[in-house]
Amino acid sequence: MSDLPKSVFQKDGAIYLPLSWKEAYHLRHVLRQHLKRYPDACLARRTLKRMEGEDPDQGEATAGNVIAFPRRPCQEKSRVLITLERGVIVAADFDWLEYHGWTGVRARCDDDSTESYIVDSPSMAEYYDVKLPEDATYEQKKQAVMAAAGWDYDEECEWLEVDENGDALPECETDQVINEWLSSLLIDVDVERHAHFAARIATEYTPGFEIWKALPAHQAERLGFCESDLGGPASSVPCVSTRASAEELQQVLELYGLGFVMAAEGKRGV
Repeated sequence: MSDLPKSVFQKDGAIYLPLSWKEAYHLRHVLRQHLKRYPDACLARRTLKRMEGEDPDQGEATAGNVIAFPRRPCQEKSRVLITLERGVIVAADFDWLEYHGWTGVRARCDDDSTESYIVDSPSMAEYYDVKLPEDATYEQKKQAVMAAAGWDYDEECEWLEVDENGDALPECETDQVINEWLSSLLIDVDVERHAHFAARIATEYTPGFEIWKALPAHQAERLGFCESDLGGPASSVPCVSTRASAEELQQVLELYGLGFVMAAEGKRGV
């Protein structure tokens, strides 16, 4: 057995294999899947039984001829309280935040602190990602904005007023007018467009998107993560739904050391 990795050693006839909590979790998952296909695999069943009886916070845990030393990820930061509402991941307790230029929510954490999901309303130039040289002419600015926004006609240009023929009024086609529009905040130009912009990054449903982004693709697929919409015919409320139970979701949050935790009693804040 001299070819064993340095992390593995022998003692009293047993092989000692230090495992992280993540590795132990995956080993249990593999054993469960193996037993579904081969229910008579005695060694796998005995190993799984001993591993499932371990206490991850207490000493060593024997598993057949393997002894694991599971270590949970250390949570150095507070964790946002979340819950499941009809399969949708949502902050368990939150307050709305709104001030000119920015909106969002403040979610409660497990240590009574808060985590804020807020978004500053971008300028129209930032929203359409229009970058122009300082000496750009009015026509260059207009063409750049129209290309970025996908507009083809003057009627679509929000800083312009047009006559009955759809032609722009000359007094609107100036540097001052377009510069004022480019520097205007999106929330002042179109509240609904701002709400759509902030929908995934500054609402009570943001934790779901944050968790989804942090998880490996195979885990998100296993838990059935998908984007849903709680809005009505004339509105959009993006959220993340899952087929996982609260217990399964909590296991995965701990497995990857994510800054979220299922609330003991899920409730919505107002």
